[in-house]
Amino acid sequence: MKPGLLNVCLALGLAASLPALGQTTQQQTQQQATREMARGKVKGDAFVRRAARDNEMEVRMSQMAQDRSQNDAVRQYAQRLKQDHSEANKKLKTIASDLNIQLAPPVAADQRQMPADREMQRLQGMSGDQFDRQFVETQIRHHRRDIAQYEQIANDANVNPEIRQYAEQTLPALREHLQMAQDIQTQLNAARRSGAAGRTGQ
Repeated sequence: MKPGLLNVCLALGLAASLPALGQTTQQQTQQQATREMARGKVKGDAFVRRAARDNEMEVRMSQMAQDRSQNDAVRQYAQRLKQDHSEANKKLKTIASDLNIQLAPPVAADQRQMPADREMQRLQGMSGDQFDRQFVETQIRHHRRDIAQYEQIANDANVNPEIRQYAEQTLPALREHLQMAQDIQTQLNAARRSGAAGRTGQ
């Protein structure tokens, strides 16, 4: 075959392949977008279920603190937690209904095996200053974890906008809860050191 004719054939072949190549690239992009949306839905749905369970646990733990603690600051903090997490769960239930997300039904007390439920059981065996310190320490740990999870959801463009909005709107309260717990922990530690110093000086 003459060189000129060969070049023409190669050019024609390349031209014929370009539309197919463009179509393949477009399909790959669409498939990637579909996969990311699917992952976003799975992630968002799992977040709603986990957040609803955590809210329920915080309400129960806060009620226990109100019943057991003799410290006014701890009791007031527990009341704030109970109120905020109850309201947050109402919003989550509405979102779950709108998006057809099935929330797990409440589990009977004798069937709870979640780590948070083991924390509840441990708190039930405490009283006085020991209970207050453990309750506040637990809240600090929980809220640090929750803030990280909520920030991740709020910044994920593939998660449903309604879920992202919930995360964004709830974050300020979670950050305030964390700061309040840290402040109370400082007060409890100071009181404990003061009491220890008083006993030593006697």
